[in-house]
Amino acid sequence: MCRWQGRAWRSADSPRRRPATVRVAVRPPTKRPRTPRLGCGSGGRGPAEPRLARRDRTSRAPGQQPRNRSRIGISRESPGRDVGSSLDARAPLGVAPSYAPYPRLTSIGGDIFDWSLVTGHWSPFTGHRSPHLRSPSCLTQPPRPRPLIIGVVGGSGSGKTTVARAIHEATGIDAAFVDQDAYYKDLGHLSMDDRRRVNFDHPDALDNDLMVEQLEALAAWRPIQKPTYDYAAHTRAAAVVTVQPSPIVIVDGILLFTDARLRKHFDIKLYVDVADDIRFIRRLQRDVEERGRTMGDVIRQYLTTVRPMHMEFVEPSKRYADVILPEGGHNKIGVEMVIARVILELQRRVA
Repeated sequence: MCRWQGRAWRSADSPRRRPATVRVAVRPPTKRPRTPRLGCGSGGRGPAEPRLARRDRTSRAPGQQPRNRSRIGISRESPGRDVGSSLDARAPLGVAPSYAPYPRLTSIGGDIFDWSLVTGHWSPFTGHRSPHLRSPSCLTQPPRPRPLIIGVVGGSGSGKTTVARAIHEATGIDAAFVDQDAYYKDLGHLSMDDRRRVNFDHPDALDNDLMVEQLEALAAWRPIQKPTYDYAAHTRAAAVVTVQPSPIVIVDGILLFTDARLRKHFDIKLYVDVADDIRFIRRLQRDVEERGRTMGDVIRQYLTTVRPMHMEFVEPSKRYADVILPEGGHNKIGVEMVIARVILELQRRVA
């Protein structure tokens, strides 16, 4: 009569052997730092790879296979590697991945940069972010690469600022913002009646010469004095806003792509495409509440200048865009794909 003992069959009359005592020296686990070192030197070591979720150890019927609740994880990116996510091969097919289109851990200049340190989450739509914005030193200290300039274009009320804010929140870098609305020509020499008759939706109403000059200054890592515009008086205000250079410069406006001098400065060109009725409602609410205008004045301007100029200049300019975002900032998949491209461009600039 035999029975199974350990790893072999043994007969009932075979003498039992006392198991040998094996002493194993266990090294105490080393405590890894919770956050990786922020910098651009070589040889930096990032945090350990996020572990997969533990299997379900609840009670189950005899012979029933344990359920695998593992999800696809993000592995640590190696220096110089693209942004593409590293998927765990052990995850079963059909399991929903727990990663965002852009990785949480990214290689910038040879070190691992944890974007969650400054964003608080992978997605820009959570609203959780640390108030302290930081950037890898290789993007801000000499020798530093040329800033990444992003142009965001769309009709009035399309949500260009929402898209720009999503990029800013997700990257965690204190980006420089430049809005084309601040570059309207000064109409102080005209009477108020003549100012109201000016077509502000035509490219001739903008001081693109000054805007091109200041974009070149930001590209050369020089601060600018951005003008401010008084929408109620239709004149340029005396106050200016100092905009410091940054690794990311985000420019938004309705007529950015109509000027070839502006287009050549943009590394990424986005067009925010939203339905006309939604844009009109947003514009009406904004101009009445924020710019002190009457409802009749807003409707009259929309029918006489805003809509015709949109069909003549803004809508055709979408052919210059690299990416067209339907629904604007509400298109989470599209915005996160743009964010992944922005991070990839930052990696390439310091590679």
